Amino acid sequence: MLTTNALPNANISAIGSTTFCAGGSVLLTVSLGVNNSYQWKKYSNNIAGANGHNYTATTAGKFKCEVTSPAGCSKSSSVIEVVVNPLPTATITAGGPTTFCAGGSVALNANTGTGLTYQWKKYSNNLVGAVNATYIATTAGKYKCTVTNTNGCSRASNAITVAVPCRIARPTTDNSEMQAVLYPNPSNGTFEIKLNNSIPEPFDISITDLSGRHVKSEMHLISDESIEISNLETGMYFVTIIGENERIVLKAIVNN
Repeated sequence: MLTTNALPNANISAIGSTTFCAGGSVLLTVSLGVNNSYQWKKYSNNIAGANGHNYTATTAGKFKCEVTSPAGCSKSSSVIEVVVNPLPTATITAGGPTTFCAGGSVALNANTGTGLTYQWKKYSNNLVGAVNATYIATTAGKYKCTVTNTNGCSRASNAITVAVPCRIARPTTDNSEMQAVLYPNPSNGTFEIKLNNSIPEPFDISITDLSGRHVKSEMHLISDESIEISNLETGMYFVTIIGENERIVLKAIVNN
Protein backbone atom coordinates (compact mmCIF):
# COMPACT_ATOMS: atom_id res chain seq x y z
CA MET A 1 0.00 0.00 0.00
CA LEU A 2 1.41 3.39 -0.98
CA THR A 3 1.24 6.11 1.67
CA THR A 4 1.63 9.74 0.71
CA ASN A 5 2.58 12.10 3.53
CA ALA A 6 1.41 15.66 3.34
CA LEU A 7 3.84 18.55 3.19
CA PRO A 8 3.93 20.76 6.27
CA ASN A 9 2.53 24.26 6.28
CA ALA A 10 5.20 26.87 5.62
CA ASN A 11 3.34 30.16 5.71
CA ILE A 12 5.73 32.99 6.55
CA SER A 13 4.92 36.47 7.82
CA ALA A 14 6.62 39.48 9.36
CA ILE A 15 5.56 40.89 12.72
CA GLY A 16 6.41 44.51 12.03
CA SER A 17 7.91 46.52 9.22
CA THR A 18 10.50 44.82 7.04
CA THR A 19 12.14 48.19 6.34
CA PHE A 20 13.93 49.79 9.27
CA CYS A 21 17.04 51.71 10.28
CA ALA A 22 20.34 50.06 11.13
CA GLY A 23 20.19 48.79 14.69
CA GLY A 24 16.53 47.77 14.34
CA SER A 25 15.00 44.36 13.69
CA VAL A 26 11.88 42.54 12.56
CA LEU A 27 10.42 39.26 13.78
CA LEU A 28 9.81 36.69 11.03
CA THR A 29 7.56 33.76 11.84
CA VAL A 30 6.49 30.60 10.04
CA SER A 31 3.56 28.24 10.70
CA LEU A 32 4.00 26.23 13.89
CA GLY A 33 3.34 22.51 13.52
CA VAL A 34 3.53 19.60 15.97
CA ASN A 35 7.05 18.18 15.98
CA ASN A 36 8.03 20.09 12.86
CA SER A 37 11.63 21.23 12.49
CA TYR A 38 12.78 24.49 10.95
CA GLN A 39 15.77 25.91 9.15
CA TRP A 40 15.88 29.59 8.31
CA LYS A 41 17.85 30.69 5.29
CA LYS A 42 19.21 34.01 4.06
CA TYR A 43 19.15 33.76 0.30
CA SER A 44 20.03 30.06 -0.18
CA ASN A 45 22.34 29.78 2.82
CA ASN A 46 21.39 28.18 6.10
CA ILE A 47 21.54 30.55 9.09
CA ALA A 48 23.43 28.75 11.83
CA GLY A 49 21.32 28.13 14.92
CA ALA A 50 18.13 29.55 13.37
CA ASN A 51 15.97 26.47 14.01
CA GLY A 52 12.85 27.84 15.68
CA HIS A 53 9.61 28.83 14.05
CA ASN A 54 10.55 32.49 14.74
CA TYR A 55 13.61 34.35 13.52
CA THR A 56 14.66 37.93 14.32
CA ALA A 57 16.23 39.56 11.26
CA THR A 58 18.64 42.41 11.95
CA THR A 59 20.34 42.61 8.55
CA ALA A 60 19.18 43.21 5.00
CA GLY A 61 18.46 40.25 2.73
CA LYS A 62 15.90 37.77 1.43
CA PHE A 63 14.76 35.32 4.10
CA LYS A 64 12.76 32.09 3.96
CA CYS A 65 12.26 29.05 6.15
CA GLU A 66 12.38 25.37 5.29
CA VAL A 67 9.88 23.40 7.38
CA THR A 68 10.23 19.63 7.80
CA SER A 69 7.50 17.37 9.18
CA PRO A 70 8.10 14.36 11.45
CA ALA A 71 7.64 12.18 8.34
CA GLY A 72 10.65 13.90 6.74
CA CYS A 73 8.67 15.92 4.23
CA SER A 74 10.01 19.44 3.66
CA LYS A 75 8.56 22.61 2.25
CA SER A 76 10.15 26.02 1.77
CA SER A 77 8.22 29.15 2.58
CA SER A 78 7.89 32.14 0.36
CA VAL A 79 10.56 34.83 0.60
CA ILE A 80 10.43 37.99 2.71
CA GLU A 81 12.86 40.74 1.82
CA VAL A 82 14.25 42.88 4.64
CA VAL A 83 15.61 46.37 3.89
CA VAL A 84 17.93 48.09 6.37
CA ASN A 85 18.53 51.80 5.84
CA PRO A 86 21.87 53.21 7.02
CA LEU A 87 22.21 55.70 9.86
CA PRO A 88 23.62 59.11 9.01
CA THR A 89 27.01 60.29 10.14
CA ALA A 90 26.67 62.40 13.28
CA THR A 91 29.84 64.19 14.35
CA ILE A 92 30.16 67.59 15.99
CA THR A 93 33.24 69.74 16.43
CA ALA A 94 33.92 73.00 18.23
CA GLY A 95 34.92 76.04 16.22
CA GLY A 96 36.99 77.43 19.09
CA PRO A 97 37.80 77.01 22.79
CA THR A 98 35.00 75.34 24.75
CA THR A 99 36.01 77.07 27.98
CA PHE A 100 35.40 80.79 28.26
CA CYS A 101 34.15 83.46 30.60
CA ALA A 102 30.52 84.54 30.80
CA GLY A 103 29.61 86.62 27.78
CA GLY A 104 31.71 84.41 25.50
CA SER A 105 30.53 81.70 23.14
CA VAL A 106 31.66 78.87 20.90
CA ALA A 107 30.24 77.63 17.60
CA LEU A 108 29.44 73.92 17.60
CA ASN A 109 29.30 72.45 14.10
CA ALA A 110 27.64 69.24 12.94
CA ASN A 111 28.56 67.44 9.73
CA THR A 112 26.56 68.54 6.71
CA GLY A 113 25.03 66.56 3.86
CA THR A 114 22.13 66.47 1.43
CA GLY A 115 18.76 66.12 3.13
CA LEU A 116 20.09 66.02 6.69
CA THR A 117 18.11 67.64 9.51
CA TYR A 118 19.33 68.52 12.99
CA GLN A 119 18.18 68.79 16.59
CA TRP A 120 20.65 70.09 19.16
CA LYS A 121 20.40 68.97 22.77
CA LYS A 122 21.82 70.19 26.05
CA TYR A 123 22.21 67.11 28.18
CA SER A 124 19.09 65.09 27.17
CA ASN A 125 16.85 68.11 26.51
CA ASN A 126 16.04 69.46 23.05
CA LEU A 127 17.09 73.07 22.51
CA VAL A 128 14.06 74.87 21.10
CA GLY A 129 14.72 76.21 17.62
CA ALA A 130 18.24 74.74 17.46
CA VAL A 131 17.71 72.89 14.17
CA ASN A 132 20.61 74.11 12.03
CA ALA A 133 23.98 72.51 11.39
CA THR A 134 25.64 75.08 13.68
CA TYR A 135 24.70 75.99 17.23
CA ILE A 136 26.23 78.84 19.24
CA ALA A 137 26.71 77.73 22.84
CA THR A 138 26.88 80.52 25.41
CA THR A 139 26.29 78.57 28.63
CA ALA A 140 27.99 75.65 30.34
CA GLY A 141 26.73 72.15 29.66
CA LYS A 142 27.13 68.99 27.61
CA TYR A 143 25.94 69.41 24.02
CA LYS A 144 25.21 66.93 21.26
CA CYS A 145 23.20 66.85 18.04
CA THR A 146 20.78 64.29 16.62
CA VAL A 147 21.19 64.07 12.85
CA THR A 148 18.40 62.59 10.71
CA ASN A 149 18.66 61.55 7.05
CA THR A 150 16.05 61.38 4.30
CA ASN A 151 15.15 57.78 5.27
CA GLY A 152 14.11 59.02 8.70
CA CYS A 153 17.06 57.33 10.37
CA SER A 154 18.67 59.24 13.23
CA ARG A 155 21.95 59.08 15.09
CA ALA A 156 23.17 61.01 18.13
CA SER A 157 26.54 62.68 17.81
CA ASN A 158 29.43 62.68 20.21
CA ALA A 159 29.10 65.12 23.11
CA ILE A 160 31.07 68.32 23.65
CA THR A 161 31.31 69.83 27.13
CA VAL A 162 31.29 73.62 27.37
CA ALA A 163 32.66 75.14 30.58
CA VAL A 164 32.16 78.69 31.81
CA PRO A 165 34.38 78.71 34.91
CA CYS A 166 34.82 82.44 35.33
CA ARG A 167 32.73 85.55 35.44
CA ILE A 168 34.51 88.87 35.10
CA ALA A 169 32.71 91.32 37.38
CA ARG A 170 32.89 95.06 37.04
CA PRO A 171 34.61 96.81 39.95
CA THR A 172 32.48 98.93 42.24
CA THR A 173 34.35 102.03 41.10
CA ASP A 174 35.30 103.25 37.65
CA ASN A 175 39.00 102.63 38.29
CA SER A 176 39.91 99.13 39.43
CA GLU A 177 41.93 99.15 42.64
CA MET A 178 43.09 95.55 42.37
CA GLN A 179 45.69 94.73 39.76
CA ALA A 180 47.63 91.56 39.11
CA VAL A 181 50.58 90.36 37.07
CA LEU A 182 51.30 86.70 36.30
CA TYR A 183 54.80 85.65 35.20
CA PRO A 184 56.49 83.88 33.55
CA ASN A 185 53.76 83.07 31.08
CA PRO A 186 54.15 80.56 29.51
CA SER A 187 55.90 78.79 32.37
CA ASN A 188 57.30 75.34 33.12
CA GLY A 189 54.61 74.61 35.69
CA THR A 190 55.56 77.25 38.26
CA PHE A 191 54.61 80.89 38.04
CA GLU A 192 54.15 83.86 40.35
CA ILE A 193 51.25 86.23 40.85
CA LYS A 194 51.95 89.72 42.13
CA LEU A 195 49.19 92.06 43.24
CA ASN A 196 49.22 95.68 44.29
CA ASN A 197 48.73 96.41 48.00
CA SER A 198 46.20 99.21 47.69
CA ILE A 199 43.38 97.40 49.51
CA PRO A 200 44.21 95.18 52.53
CA GLU A 201 41.35 92.74 52.07
CA PRO A 202 41.47 88.94 51.79
CA PHE A 203 41.11 87.39 48.38
CA ASP A 204 40.79 83.95 46.86
CA ILE A 205 42.74 82.40 44.00
CA SER A 206 40.97 79.71 42.02
CA ILE A 207 42.60 77.77 39.18
CA THR A 208 40.62 75.74 36.63
CA ASP A 209 41.71 73.91 33.50
CA LEU A 210 40.11 74.16 30.06
CA SER A 211 37.56 71.46 30.89
CA GLY A 212 36.36 73.51 33.87
CA ARG A 213 37.93 71.09 36.36
CA HIS A 214 38.95 72.80 39.59
CA VAL A 215 42.70 72.38 40.03
CA LYS A 216 43.66 74.49 43.02
CA SER A 217 42.38 77.21 45.34
CA GLU A 218 44.10 79.36 47.94
CA MET A 219 43.23 82.27 50.22
CA HIS A 220 45.64 85.18 50.77
CA LEU A 221 45.97 88.70 52.04
CA ILE A 222 46.97 91.27 49.44
CA SER A 223 50.60 92.33 49.86
CA ASP A 224 53.69 93.25 47.86
CA GLU A 225 54.94 89.70 48.11
CA SER A 226 54.60 87.40 45.11
CA ILE A 227 52.46 84.29 45.36
CA GLU A 228 53.98 81.18 43.85
CA ILE A 229 51.82 78.59 42.10
CA SER A 230 53.60 75.36 41.19
CA ASN A 231 53.24 71.73 40.13
CA LEU A 232 50.85 72.37 37.25
CA GLU A 233 50.86 69.99 34.30
CA THR A 234 51.16 71.07 30.68
CA GLY A 235 48.05 72.89 29.52
CA MET A 236 46.09 76.13 29.67
CA TYR A 237 44.54 77.39 32.90
CA PHE A 238 42.27 80.19 34.07
CA VAL A 239 43.52 81.88 37.22
CA THR A 240 40.69 83.75 38.91
CA ILE A 241 41.53 86.26 41.65
CA ILE A 242 38.45 87.18 43.66
CA GLY A 243 38.38 90.12 46.04
CA GLU A 244 35.49 91.49 48.05
CA ASN A 245 34.29 93.75 45.24
CA GLU A 246 36.36 92.71 42.23
CA ARG A 247 37.33 89.75 40.15
CA ILE A 248 40.31 89.37 37.83
CA VAL A 249 40.75 86.47 35.41
CA LEU A 250 44.20 85.68 34.01
CA LYS A 251 45.13 83.02 31.48
CA ALA A 252 48.18 80.87 32.28
CA ILE A 253 49.96 78.56 29.84
CA VAL A 254 52.18 75.76 31.10
CA ASN A 255 54.71 74.08 28.79
CA ASN A 256 56.57 71.42 30.74
